[in-house]
Amino acid sequence: MKLKRGMIIDVNLDPTLGSETGKIRPCIIVTNNTYNERVPVIQEEKG
Repeated sequence: MKLKRGMIIDVNLDPTLGSETGKIRPCIIVTNNTYNERVPVIQEEKG
């Protein structure tokens, strides 16, 4: 999946520390598209 600025994706926010929100939550991509194309910063689980 190619990430684009403004996309909303489900992200697993575990593990957490203290009272941070965990579980799977919707998150918005805020980095610009050039950065997203050049720097792989996610791990995608298929299944």
